[in-house]
Amino acid sequence: LTYHQPSPGVQAVMGQLRRTAQDFMAFLDASMPECREKSLAVTAFEESMMWAMKALSLTDPEGRVISP
Repeated sequence: LTYHQPSPGVQAVMGQLRRTAQDFMAFLDASMPECREKSLAVTAFEESMMWAMKALSLTDPEGRVISP
């Protein structure tokens, strides 16, 4: 396995994405009652965030690949 260290520019984008995700999660918490469907929505959103972060990291032309 390798680690893809994103460049400072992509790290800034990732930070912005995290803040936007936190705002969205706060909106879900404030606007929906606890239920199975909300749990599924949160899980799906968390998964989409994981893939978005991975896409940013793996496609960063200025990033570094670090092998263990």
